[in-house]
Amino acid sequence: MAETLKTAALGAIAKLPDTATLDDIMYRLHVIEKVRKGQDAVKRGETVSTEELKKEVPADYIKEKSKHYNEKKYEEVMSKIPDVEPQDYDKL
Repeated sequence: MAETLKTAALGAIAKLPDTATLDDIMYRLHVIEKVRKGQDAVKRGETVSTEELKKEVPADYIKEKSKHYNEKKYEEVMSKIPDVEPQDYDKL
């Protein structure tokens, strides 16, 4: 049986640390809502292929955004992210 929205929300809140703020709680609930909406859209077949997405995103936009990309900085930032399991409250 599928988990109800209420059960998912209560479970997510219960997994947060006691020091969690209202913003932390609201963010967690927002993520649950977005994931559920995405899952529902996939079930209804409302998906977009990579090729379709490429057609929808203007090439100028991609070029503009890519001007700011710096592989060295990206790798530097990524190397600082620890390779560890997420906390229980961060798991879906």
